[in-house]
Formats: sequence, C-alpha cells, structure tokens
Amino acid sequence: MSSNPLRLKLLLQKYLSGECTPPELEEFWALMGELSENDLVSQELAALWERTPEQAQEPMWEQLYTRLQGKIREGEIDMLKVMTVKRHPFYKKIAIAAAVVLAIFSAWWLLPVSKPTPVITAALPEAQHTSNKIINLPDGSVVTLNENSQLDYPPAFEGRNREVYLRGEAFFNVAPDKNKPFLVHTGNIITRVLGTSFNIRATGDASPIAVTVTTGKVQIQKENKAIVAELLPGDQLILDKAAVAPLVTKANMKEVLVWKKDEPVFEDVSFEAAIPLINKYYGIDIRLRDESLRTKKFTGNFINDPMKQALDVICELTHAQWEKGQDSIIWLDKRF
Repeated sequence: MSSNPLRLKLLLQKYLSGECTPPELEEFWALMGELSENDLVSQELAALWERTPEQAQEPMWEQLYTRLQGKIREGEIDMLKVMTVKRHPFYKKIAIAAAVVLAIFSAWWLLPVSKPTPVITAALPEAQHTSNKIINLPDGSVVTLNENSQLDYPPAFEGRNREVYLRGEAFFNVAPDKNKPFLVHTGNIITRVLGTSFNIRATGDASPIAVTVTTGKVQIQKENKAIVAELLPGDQLILDKAAVAPLVTKANMKEVLVWKKDEPVFEDVSFEAAIPLINKYYGIDIRLRDESLRTKKFTGNFINDPMKQALDVICELTHAQWEKGQDSIIWLDKRF
C-alpha cells in the first residue's frame, strides 16, 4: 500500500483528467513506486479500467506505458506478480501499464473515477521570514505545520478513524473523541491517539522519524498494526532506518518545540534545533563546517538584535566562529 493513498487517489484523478503539473507527476510516480504485489487485485482493476472513457485511453496509456517501462528497468516497480488485463488487441501491449496504475485502488477505492474522495493539502514551503501555518481540522483538532512540510487530510472525517498524512514536521493538538482514533501516517509508521498533543518530525530524508508527546498518551504502530511503542508525556521515540530497534528517551521539550516560535528565544537549546529558527528570523542559511557544533547548547534572547550581534554572542557562548559566504550563507566553525 502506498504511504499516502489519499494523495495518490487525487494525483491519479488529476492525471486521468490531464491536469497533473510536472511536480505532481513526479510525486505520483514516487508514491506509486511504494506499491507491493499485494496491492494488485484484478477485480478492482478491471472495473476501474472499464470506467475510463474509450477516447481518453489510447494516448493516455501509450504515454503511461513508456514511462512505466523506464520505472521497471530502474527497479522502482516489481512486475513479477502484476496481473494482466484482457482487452481489445490494441491494448495488449499497454495492459501491464494499466494494471499497475489502476491497481493502486485495489484496497481502498470505493467511489467511481468521476467522483474521487476529496483531499485537502496544506503545505508550507521552505521560505525565509515565514510564520508557521496553523491548520484547523474538521474535528476541531489544530495542527501547527513547520516550513517545508505538508499535511493531507479529508474535508470531513468519515468512518471509524480520523486519518491524516504528514511529510515534514508538525505539532498536533488533537480534539478528544474516544470513539474515533486519530491516526497520523508518516511513511510506514502510524501515530495513534484519541485526544492529546504531540510533535512529529518525519522529513522523508535520511533523518530519523521522531515522535514527542507533550500531553496524553500516544501509540506508535507499523502499517501491519504491530505496536512499536506507547509514549507518555515527555517521552520521545526515535525511529532510525538503520537502527535495529526504536529508541524511547525523555525529551528536552523546549528544544523539540523551539521551531514553533517565530522569534529567536532559546533556553538550553542545541545548534541543531536553533538553526532553522535563526535562519528564518534573519533570512540566512547557516551551515556547519564542524559537525561537533551541532550538539552545542546555549541560552539567549535575540529579539530585535542585529544578525551580526546575535551571531557574535551565540559563537561566544559555544566557542565557535562565523564567517559570511556567498549569497546568504553563514559558515560556522569551531574556534581554535
């Protein structure tokens, strides 16, 4: 199953109607590449294929077939168990492409192609001097979205669960509802709660997924429903792809939530946590020449301080030095 079926349904619908932008098309292929053989069910595939207008099939699937062949050669899609579709002879060579794309919906597509499940996408691109984005969900829950992050959610939570899909970092203040759990999908990890507040960082790169609880109780599970951990206030789970087992520790809450602030006020916060806020406040791009600085901590209030003064003080507190590079880049190095 794809890590974000809501988003994938929307993108395929846009593709079928010829409305996909180039970035959306790349996102579509990335999500489709996450499918496994178990996602391919012939009955759903055949029904959806029949609903595609005949006049749209020929050019659309010819294009799709060519693109899929490239994906298969690159090893991004496993075709060993892909089912074929019996169609008019013209479609024989493109049946395999149709099978892969339409089978995306094998487990969760219940509506006709002409009536896709609505999806709301809230995104905050990476930008300087941009406040965090506040999202009010239909159940009364409130989400604070960090920059360079995206949240997908439905306009109304129907069914047994309230499910959203996160890429990046966000703080969730979930409205209590004991009859309808709130599920946050991040990759192949699901954070499950009834009503609580917590922070999730899942940037999608090599960085580990981190879930930190501020109030209530949170359950972390895999997509196969296997429970990874149960967290209480102050607990933080670190899930690194390279690690054998997840790590649960007590978190420095002030450091975890420093990104929610719009002003550079730090209390015992590491460079790693402080840099994004400093970058946003001053419109700069701080980079480290010495990685040992990443864990150095400092305390200070730099509201209304000029950039040079703030950097001088921070470097004095952490025994570092800084220099201006090209454009807005600021290089930090260990003081010798």
